[in-house]
Amino acid sequence: MKTILPFLFLLLMMLSACSSEEVITEFVEVPALRASSIYDADSVLLYIETNNETYKELSDSYQKKSLEIQDKDLDKAIYFCKRAITLHPAQDLYITLGNLLVKAKQYKEASELYTFLTYTHYSSSTKSSSYVFSEPSEDILYEQIALYCLRNNGAVSSYDIYQYKEDGRDLKKLKNRLLEDERLKIDTSMANYKNFKLLFMSDEEIEEYKNSEEVYKGFLASITDTSSIFEIDAKHVQAFNYNREYDNEMDMAIEESSFYVNFLQEKKENNNLWYEYNYTHLYPLYKNVTAIVYAIDTSEAGCPKDMRHIYHRLVLYNDKGKIMDHKVIAFQSGEDLATATVNQGDVTIKFFKRKWRNPYNKKDFDNDLLRVEEVGNVSYKMNAQGQIVQRGLQPDTTAAPL
Repeated sequence: MKTILPFLFLLLMMLSACSSEEVITEFVEVPALRASSIYDADSVLLYIETNNETYKELSDSYQKKSLEIQDKDLDKAIYFCKRAITLHPAQDLYITLGNLLVKAKQYKEASELYTFLTYTHYSSSTKSSSYVFSEPSEDILYEQIALYCLRNNGAVSSYDIYQYKEDGRDLKKLKNRLLEDERLKIDTSMANYKNFKLLFMSDEEIEEYKNSEEVYKGFLASITDTSSIFEIDAKHVQAFNYNREYDNEMDMAIEESSFYVNFLQEKKENNNLWYEYNYTHLYPLYKNVTAIVYAIDTSEAGCPKDMRHIYHRLVLYNDKGKIMDHKVIAFQSGEDLATATVNQGDVTIKFFKRKWRNPYNKKDFDNDLLRVEEVGNVSYKMNAQGQIVQRGLQPDTTAAPL
């Protein structure tokens, strides 16, 4: 958008009339961008196309005022710099304004400015995308990334880092520059520094890291229920935390927690599938054996609780995070139900048959559970070798967890 702003020109015309001088004041109307439109690509491109460098001299005068006053009145310096841009939008003026905004700690607007400079704009007339000025330099790209950190308490934009990486730029150099930037004050002792490091790793480094003992320790620390004596009864079998923030495989953000899914037995069997899961219990069993229970949900979306398809798996890990043995110990699936009682190294599973008003269909929610009948039980012992050993099994206990 453009507006017509009056600018006062003092035109001194020296007219010789004997020995006298006459001063004539002339008013000229100058078209200028609105200050609110200087980050709008359409408005800026249209203004440049229409006026080119017509008002560059007047723009320079405002820029000179901005430079002269910035050490005394930063707000007024920003005002004059914006005035210069409204008369002659140019990349160097935007960078000058960006520096002033950062100096004034106006990080939100500064971030908007650098986004304007670094993102391509689609033109409906040319049917193509291009930068408003020229392709941004490495310094401009860096400033955009740094300003995101300043606005978000040290967090780094995963999208910007991904693009930086895709453009073939030096990630290690960028990482060091961010760490050395005194404005950012990135604390390498904080827990979220792990996620910061991950953003700058190569694909090979990430692959090595996600299977490391460091990730395994973080995984163990993420499970808060450490009771070694507990029961997964009929109510708890169907319980599931659907409010958990699941890792989105399309999200370019990399966090250490996104690797925890790799400790699922199911993920090891089929890495290409995605799972709805909750880690529910963790406790040390023996010196080098840790017991963990997690739930997997395969229910139809929006189904009633009694029709949920959920199973709970007990897994024994060694101190390196490798699976030693595993067993589904509780589940709810159509006509089948199993509950579990865990007492440190002992597990007792009870099996039930569930009777429905109509023949059971996973996708037919118009059904009612009539009764539940116990049909058997089985006991297991977890030993120091990391094995889950069956103690005894009654007949009529067959049931599928899925």
